[in-house]
Amino acid sequence: MKTNEGDLFALLLKNLPPKIHCSDNKSGAYSKPLEMTHNALKSSLFIEFNSKERTTIVVFDKDTHEGQTALEYFGDLVIFEEWLLEMIEIRPSYICATTKGFQFGFFIKGFLNVQAGHNPKNSPQYFLSDIKSRYIRYLDLDKIASSKNHGIFRNPLRHKHIAYTSVIYDLKDLKGALPLEAFASEIFSYSSKSYLSVSKHQKISSNRNCTIFKLCCREFAYSKATKQHIFSFAKRLNDEKCYEPLPINEIRSITNSIYKLSQNATLRSGSKKAQINRAKLVKDRKKQIIKYFLKCKEENRNPIKAELARNLSISVTSLNSTYGDFIKLRWQK
Repeated sequence: MKTNEGDLFALLLKNLPPKIHCSDNKSGAYSKPLEMTHNALKSSLFIEFNSKERTTIVVFDKDTHEGQTALEYFGDLVIFEEWLLEMIEIRPSYICATTKGFQFGFFIKGFLNVQAGHNPKNSPQYFLSDIKSRYIRYLDLDKIASSKNHGIFRNPLRHKHIAYTSVIYDLKDLKGALPLEAFASEIFSYSSKSYLSVSKHQKISSNRNCTIFKLCCREFAYSKATKQHIFSFAKRLNDEKCYEPLPINEIRSITNSIYKLSQNATLRSGSKKAQINRAKLVKDRKKQIIKYFLKCKEENRNPIKAELARNLSISVTSLNSTYGDFIKLRWQK
C-alpha cells in the first residue's frame, strides 16, 4: 500500500537536509558517512529526520496498545488509521508500519531550533515539545522515540505506508487537533488514561469534577453557549446527579473553563469528533467507489468486489456492511 509515493518522495526530499545519515539498521546510521538524501530515500530502511538546526517533520511512534504490540492489536495500517482519526482531528502526512506498530508524521512549516545556552520565551521548539508530550500521554505513544525531533527513524518509502501529502501543517494545527480530554489533566489534575464513561442521566458517585466537566464538554461542543447557560447546566448536574454535591465555587470554575474553551472554538466532543471523521472517511471511500465503477465502465468489464475492497484497503465483509447499499445503487446505474 503506497499511496502518493511520488509525492511523498518529493516532500521528504524538500524537507530533509541535502545530506543525511542512513542505514538498513537503526543503530548503525550515525557510524556511516553522510549520504545524498535522494539516494538515502531510495535505498535505506532508516534515515535521519530533521537536523540540529531545523525541524520540518514531526514524528511519532506507537509500539504498544492495551498490553499488546500495536501491530498485533490493530492488524494493519488502515485499522490503525481509522483509530487514529477517531482520536485526533488531523490526518497524518504519512503512516508506516514498523516491526511492533506504526510510525506517523506531519510535515510542518519548519522552524529553526533553539541552540544550547538560549532560552527565548515561547519558542516553536518548546511549543512543539509541549504538544508532543500531550500526544504521547493521550495516544500512549513510545515516549523516547516520539519525544525526539532530530534522530533516526524509519524511511516510510521503504516500508508499507499510507501518505497524504497535500497539506503542510503548522504547530497550531497539531495542538488544535487534540480533543479536550488531552488537556483535562491540566484543568482538573486527572490522568487522561483513566477514561470516564459518563451519562447525564446517571448518578455521579465519584470523579465529580471530571464527570461534570466532561458532560459539559459534550453538551456545549461546537457551540458558543452563554456563561449562564453553562452554569445552569453544570449546577443542575451537581444538584440533581451528585450524591454529594461539589461546592458552588468549583461549579463556577468548571463554568469558566468551559465558557473560555467554547468561545475560543477549542471545545470538542470526542464522540462528535469520531462521527465527523467517520463521515469524512465514508465520503472519501464513496468517491473511490464511483471512480472504480467509472474505470470498469471505460474498460468494458464487470466490477469485482474483491478488487474494489483491495483498492479501498478493507475486507469484502466491511465493504458489504458499510457500502453495500451504495454499491447496489451504483451497480444499477
